[in-house]
This record gives sequence, C-alpha cells and structure tokens, in this order.
Amino acid sequence: MKDILGIGIIGCGEIALAHAKAIEKAKNAELIMTMDVNEGVAKDLGQRYDVPYTTRLEELLSREDINAVYIATPHYLHSSLTIKAARAGKHIMVEKPLAVDLEEADKMISECKK
Repeated sequence: MKDILGIGIIGCGEIALAHAKAIEKAKNAELIMTMDVNEGVAKDLGQRYDVPYTTRLEELLSREDINAVYIATPHYLHSSLTIKAARAGKHIMVEKPLAVDLEEADKMISECKK
C-alpha cells in the first residue's frame, strides 16, 4: 500500500482551483477537506472534488487524515495561519508571497522548525 499525503486547502479562491486540480492528478496525494471563511466558496470547491468543507480552521487542522495544508489566502493571513498549522503538526505549503515582511516570514519559519 502506498503512502498518501492528505491535504487540506485553506482559502478556496481562484488560485486554489489550480492546486486542487494538481492534487487530484497526483498519485501520492489526496484532497481531504476545503476551508474558507466564505462558506459558498468552501462548499463549491469541496463539492467539485467530493470532499467535506468547513468555515472553521480548527475543524480542518484537527483532522488526523490531513498531513499537510495548502494556504491560499490573502497575504496578510499567511503568517497567522502558518503558525496555527505548524502548532497542529501539519506540513505547510503557502502561496506566494510567503509573508508581508521579513519579520513575519522569520516567525513562520521559526514555528515550523519547532
């Protein structure tokens, strides 16, 4: 049996659509859940890929079958979401730019190293 990377998408706007398609095509990854504060876009992306959706970050981060998250939110949210995901023990992929400034990027990297 192959190991599969379970992925949760945080932020379900336009950029997340391309990444969801790539996850679907990957042989070693699976989209597990979508999350957005806008329920309509979270639901839409979740339904496209037949996965559950939520508006609650904690619900996504608490899932044991989600090993990694893809953060595709506005830039100013990258740092706080990355830190929460790191504290939840998730691997993290962040849409560019990584952060709004060097201080925020350093905080993100520091938390991930822990």
